[in-house]
Amino acid sequence: MCAIALAKHLPGLGAIAIIDRYTGTVTHASVKPDPEQGWPTVFPWRDQKLTEGHPLLNLTPGASTARRLAWRTPWGTQADFYVDAVSDDKRAIVVFCDLDLWNVEQFHAPIQRDFDSRPLLTGSCCGTTFERRGYPCSNCGQPFCPRCGDCRCERDAKREVVCTECFLQFQPHLVVDGLCVDCRS
Repeated sequence: MCAIALAKHLPGLGAIAIIDRYTGTVTHASVKPDPEQGWPTVFPWRDQKLTEGHPLLNLTPGASTARRLAWRTPWGTQADFYVDAVSDDKRAIVVFCDLDLWNVEQFHAPIQRDFDSRPLLTGSCCGTTFERRGYPCSNCGQPFCPRCGDCRCERDAKREVVCTECFLQFQPHLVVDGLCVDCRS
């Protein structure tokens, strides 16, 4: 999707969102987190429903706007973004940015923004090393892989073999001819 490519070119925190004007729903969203503070707690995301009368839904086909706009989550948290939006008869394409790229205001009051405080974890899986924000698995303490979604204990469990006698799971080297070390003795 070109929204992903466009979001990567934003100079700081920002997002590209495509909004269906008929349903009032964000159909696509790509967020570029802040390079230092990470993910904001308020940003547009896919399937988010805009409130009735939202300014971005009131754009007439062919119209555009650049302004400072409050974006609200369904649970009531909000944060301001500078937006540049254009509309056609079916959708609105919106660029969100924490910087005033379009010189919307002469005075730039600081925008108060909360950021995700989840820890930054490092892990290895699926042939690569990764960093991601999130909470580790409560059993093994390792992060979940962004590609397959598994933690270390889930990956280990997928490799385990079931003993044909006691039906417990064991690492493959502990099962010989279908029997675990306990059932063989």
